[in-house]
Amino acid sequence: MKILNDAYKKDLTKIMDYYNSSLNGLDDYKIKKNELEFGKNIIKDKKRPSVLKIFISQYMNLLVIVLIFASILSLFTGGIENTIVIILVITLNAILGTFEYFKAEKSLLSLKKLTSLNVLVHRNNKKILINSNDLVCGDIVYFKRGDLVAADLRIIDCSNLEVDESMLTGESDNIIKHNKVINNEIALNERKNCLFRGTKINNGKGVGIVYSVGMNTEIGKIAMMMQDVKKSKSPLEKSIDKFSRDLAILIILVCIIVFIMSIYRNITIIESLMFSISLAVAAIPEALQTIVTIVLAISTEKMAKENAIVKDIKAIETLGSVDVICTDKTGTLTQNKMVVDNVYIYDNKTINNYKLFDLGLILCNDAEISSEMELSNNDIISTDEAIMNYNQKINNVNEIIKLYERIYEIPFSSDKKYQLTVNKINNKKILFIKGASDII
Repeated sequence: MKILNDAYKKDLTKIMDYYNSSLNGLDDYKIKKNELEFGKNIIKDKKRPSVLKIFISQYMNLLVIVLIFASILSLFTGGIENTIVIILVITLNAILGTFEYFKAEKSLLSLKKLTSLNVLVHRNNKKILINSNDLVCGDIVYFKRGDLVAADLRIIDCSNLEVDESMLTGESDNIIKHNKVINNEIALNERKNCLFRGTKINNGKGVGIVYSVGMNTEIGKIAMMMQDVKKSKSPLEKSIDKFSRDLAILIILVCIIVFIMSIYRNITIIESLMFSISLAVAAIPEALQTIVTIVLAISTEKMAKENAIVKDIKAIETLGSVDVICTDKTGTLTQNKMVVDNVYIYDNKTINNYKLFDLGLILCNDAEISSEMELSNNDIISTDEAIMNYNQKINNVNEIIKLYERIYEIPFSSDKKYQLTVNKINNKKILFIKGASDII
C-alpha cells in the first residue's frame, strides 16, 4: 500500500480505515504492521563514505602525489631508507586525517539527539509520550502552541490553530488551519487541513492523524532532493588546491634546475637524482592536509560544546570569515527552559482560596502530562508545562482534569494574551482565566 499523499481530499473515516486506525489510536500489532508497510519516521542521511574511501581520499592531493612519485624514484635509485620514511610519513598523515574526519562525524551524530522530539499520542486506548522517530502512519497525535510538528498530519480537530510554515512554503504569515475536507486539487500551501513535519504551532491546539512519515513527508522529499545535489569545493579547498599546484610546479622546476646543474658539475646521474629528490621531499609540506583537517575538527568539537550542529567541517572556514551577524531575537536570551520557583497568592488567608487557585493552575492549562512521563527541567519549554510540572509534584493532575470537566474554553493566543476555561466543580460552573495582568 502507498502513502496517502492526497489526504487533504479524503474524509477522516477513510484515512483511519486506510491505516487501520481509530480515535483511540493504534494497538501494538497495528503499530508494527504500519511500520513495516509504510516505513519509519526517520529522515535518512545520504550514505556516508566508508573508512577506506576516506583513507584513500587523504592521498588525493597534488603534494602527496609528488611525494609518492619521489619515493618511487628513490626506491629505484637505491634509497630504500628514504622511500620507507616518506611512505611512513604520508601514511601516518592519512591515518590522522581519517581519524579526525570520523571524530568530527561522531560529534555531529551525537548532536542529532538535540533534534529528537517527544510527541503525545493515543496508543492502546491511552495517551503516552513517544519519541518522534517512533511515529507510524495512523498514529493519533496531540499538538499545542509551541510544538514542532513531527510528521505530516491530517487534522481531526483543532481550536484557533495557526501554524508557521515559512520553512516549507516561504510564507511568513501564520496559516490558519481547519479540519474540513478539501475537494479540489491544490498546492501545498493551500492544504489548510494538514500539518507538515518541521513546521511550528504558533497558536491553538488540536489532534491529528499521521498520514505520512520519514522520507515520504514533504520535508523528507526536500531532503531527498538535496542529497542529489553535487557538492562544490569550498573556498578553503580551492585555496589549498591552488597553493598545492603552484608549490608543486615550483618544486618540480627547482628540482629540474638543480638536477641539470649537478650534471653540469660532473656529479653522477644517481647522486644528482637523489639530491633533487631529497630537495623535493624537504620542500613539500606533507602534513598540510592533515593539519587543516585537525584544525577544522577541533573547531567543530568546540561548536559541538555550544550545541551548534556543523554538517560539514569545512563550513567552519565560512563561519570564521564572517565579520557581522545580523539577528532578530524578541524577548530576552534564555536557556529555553522554565521552572516555577514559588507561588504567591494575594489573599491566602483561607485554605479554600488556595485550593481554588491551585485548581485554576491545573484546569486552565493545555500542557499534557502523561502518567508515564517524568519531566526534567531541561524538557520544559513553555509556561503551561512549567506550571503543570510544579503541580504534578503536589497533585495527581490527570485525575483532577478528568474529575472536573471543561465545558467551555477560549485558547490562549498572542493577540488576546489570555486563556479562559469554564469547568464543572461540585455541580457549579467555575470560570478560570490566566494571562497578562493588564488585559485581565
